Amino acid sequence: MKKKLAAALLSGMIAFGTGYAVAAKRETVSQVALLQSLAQGYFGGTITVGDLRALGDTGIGTFEGLNGEMIVLDGTVYQALGNGTVVVPDDDEIVPFANVTFFDHDVSVNLSDIADKAALEKALNQAVKEQGENSFYMVKLHTVFPSILFRSEYGSEEPYPTLVEALKDKQTEFAHQDIEGTLVGLYCPNYMGELNSKGWHFHFLSDDREHGGHILELSIADGEAQLDKTDAFSMVLHDDGKFHAIDLARDMSADIHRAEQDTRSAMHDGAPGNTSDTVQKLKEAFSLQPHSEGGWFAEVFTSTFRQKGRATAGSIYFLLDKDEISHFHQLDCDEVWYYHAGGGMKITILQDGQQKEIRLGVNPAQGELPMAIIPAGAIFAAENIDKNGYTFISCVTTPKFQYQGFRLVSREDLRQLYPRLSNDILQMAYEKS
Repeated sequence: MKKKLAAALLSGMIAFGTGYAVAAKRETVSQVALLQSLAQGYFGGTITVGDLRALGDTGIGTFEGLNGEMIVLDGTVYQALGNGTVVVPDDDEIVPFANVTFFDHDVSVNLSDIADKAALEKALNQAVKEQGENSFYMVKLHTVFPSILFRSEYGSEEPYPTLVEALKDKQTEFAHQDIEGTLVGLYCPNYMGELNSKGWHFHFLSDDREHGGHILELSIADGEAQLDKTDAFSMVLHDDGKFHAIDLARDMSADIHRAEQDTRSAMHDGAPGNTSDTVQKLKEAFSLQPHSEGGWFAEVFTSTFRQKGRATAGSIYFLLDKDEISHFHQLDCDEVWYYHAGGGMKITILQDGQQKEIRLGVNPAQGELPMAIIPAGAIFAAENIDKNGYTFISCVTTPKFQYQGFRLVSREDLRQLYPRLSNDILQMAYEKS
């Protein structure tokens, strides 16, 4: 059915050409090439920024060589580069892939207390469901974002790698708080899966035109999302032999999903399902051994400075794989955890009758921090946020960790100290210490 639908679109709705200088119909989403061609590494083309501006005043895309992220806003094309700066490219700059339309405000969606990108998509999808799920929607949202994480990338040179391979080596990420700017995004219906990416795709541009990129995560306190509902679609294909040599029937859905969603660290974890290979490589590369609290570790540093016969600091590598747990334990030293790779950890800390949670990672929109401080005497445990993934970190203790200052805390101990703990928390302790 999908093949037939794609064929129908190609035969009936798509405009072919090069140097596409004739202005498009206003109620049309115009697309340059396919996201599937970009995923396979076609980063060149024959269509320019000048051609694109004749097709719409609002949209998203990228540039020749995958050199940054495109934001089209109010008729101006912006290029968010890999170094974090934003420029206005020349009209002769090549566009391998993009989507634009002439924006008309058709629908408003009032937003408040949006915790993350998933919550934003849920709110917008409700409006899409009411208006018609088989139409296209361009969205604009101008507000102050309490937190936002977006990426861009440095350009590649021929012979071009695939999209995922390019992002592994070239992707850069930028986290901001309380930044004012505009989100520009596109919704494609489910039947567009062979031509683009189904669902939402968001880019960001700051008001000062100094920051921008592809949005990985965000939060929104309040704002009005403006939707432009569009029922017409057209496509322009590159007049280039290399483009026509691509096997566009190849299924690139997994690569496209990773390119749309993954942070730089996740890109280096390998394709979905290969996290076990990554974990094994880490264990071998850093000689990780099982730890008595759970997980895997290797001692890597001991300070030469000593006080009262004890080194003033020490450090280890530490790894949790899938549903492994760093079970509740207690140290006689301060410990600082530093995130390196993987899906992140949730650390539960019990101290002075209080329960606290720290999320260790690099996703500020999800409340994650790249560093966690655990004071001496605290009782604490950790688990992976993504139970299908892993997390690799470093731990620094001061003074240096010693086993005589280390105590596993059992469930029985926890019940006595913290009688109101939930069963989920108690399960992170060994039955007996």
